[in-house]
Amino acid sequence: MAHAQLLPSGSSIIRTASSVSSIVSPFVWTMSGSQLVEAAPAPFVHATAEFGTPFSAHSTFCEVVHDDVPPIDNYYHTCSALYRAGQSNRNKGNLDDAIEFYRGFLFFAKSKSSPSYRDIARALHSIGEIHQERKNYHAALEAFQEAMAAERGSLGEFHPKVAASFNSIGNCLYELGDDKGAIRAFRQGLAIERAILDKRHPNIAVSLGNIGQIYLLLEEYHYALPFFEEAAAIQRHNLGSQHVELSDTLSAIGQINHETGNYMAAVEIFQEALSIRRDVPGDADLEVAALLNFLGVALLKIEEFNLAIGSFRESLRIRHANLGGNHDDVAIYAFNVGTICLEIGRDEEALGFYRRSLQTGDPSSPDHYKHVIITVLEIGKLHESRGELDEALKYYYGSFEIPNEVDEFDQQRDYATIAETYKVIGNVHLQQGDTAKMVAAFSNAARNFNLAGEREDNDELSYLDHYWYELSKVHPQCARVA
Repeated sequence: MAHAQLLPSGSSIIRTASSVSSIVSPFVWTMSGSQLVEAAPAPFVHATAEFGTPFSAHSTFCEVVHDDVPPIDNYYHTCSALYRAGQSNRNKGNLDDAIEFYRGFLFFAKSKSSPSYRDIARALHSIGEIHQERKNYHAALEAFQEAMAAERGSLGEFHPKVAASFNSIGNCLYELGDDKGAIRAFRQGLAIERAILDKRHPNIAVSLGNIGQIYLLLEEYHYALPFFEEAAAIQRHNLGSQHVELSDTLSAIGQINHETGNYMAAVEIFQEALSIRRDVPGDADLEVAALLNFLGVALLKIEEFNLAIGSFRESLRIRHANLGGNHDDVAIYAFNVGTICLEIGRDEEALGFYRRSLQTGDPSSPDHYKHVIITVLEIGKLHESRGELDEALKYYYGSFEIPNEVDEFDQQRDYATIAETYKVIGNVHLQQGDTAKMVAAFSNAARNFNLAGEREDNDELSYLDHYWYELSKVHPQCARVA
């Protein structure tokens, strides 16, 4: 409500302290008799008490002023007190108060006839960073966009701070799922950096990595590769050949080579990245475990099975040491090592890893029961392949007794798994010559196929192929410009 319209020309505005503890806008306007009273919120009063009183007339922070802004001699004191209070509260973790102080600063800074857009941008950046820390990316994006507009007005288009704002905007768009918008923002920031910075400046490497990372997530490998390769060249020049940032970039390049079928190159690149990681953070780092996993997958592709198993085993050891036994990653990696052992004929080792997998994992995880079922079925198939049919049936039938809480979305898939398992059981009974149990198993398979909405292929009595957990690629978040 624009109370100021009620004042006659030349009327005074009185500011006085208020007991209000939390107000969104910097000041609240009320009427007191024939005068308009602006009541400063409590955070403002605290700021002036802590960092120096901007008003000199009264100890109660009352002063008669005109034109809705402090007098010139107090303007800078007011802004300084509010901004410093914002910084202080941010450092102390009082983020709500920090935002209010920054907003108070903006209120005064924008009221000046010739405002300092550089200072305004700095406060807006602080607000944006707080929202970003809180994962409130919409609010952060708005603050960063406004900050960039202020920076362009005061610094021009080609300035490092404008480029940094584009990177901040790109990070927010990335977090909000707008990958293409994030790429555009990062590219705009990169164009400014290329125009004003040395071609090997660290910020250019960061921007190149940001763009490459999103293209990698989008599986647009031919776009991603040149950005990572240029970033790696800059990192080698600036940081040397044994820096952890280079290891991260090499890991991304290795993933691209793997995904595009260049497995030998992927192995060599993963090995270089791994050697750097081992020297920098130490052998027990989870990033080392991740690289060992990537290396193991690439080694499998070139049929270096023993080396692959060694890589996976070491990855499993590090994960178990860091995460403990009650973690799904440990259970899944034990399972995968068992599957590799099974594929190359090392049955006893496979059985040991499968059993270890059953003893680990998080029972409270919503997918834990699915993992247990898959592992039990694999153990059953292993026994069947060795002719141990009674032992195999024990595990096959045992899979039906595992607690099975599935949501509606997974129910159809669950019926299909049960149907396939009954087909396997029917095959085993067929091998044993037990016709009655064979018929019963195949009948149960047909019934569950119907529940799943699928049609059984009666021409082939096949059983499940080996399961293999998809080896997920966890990408770091886009880096920020320092």
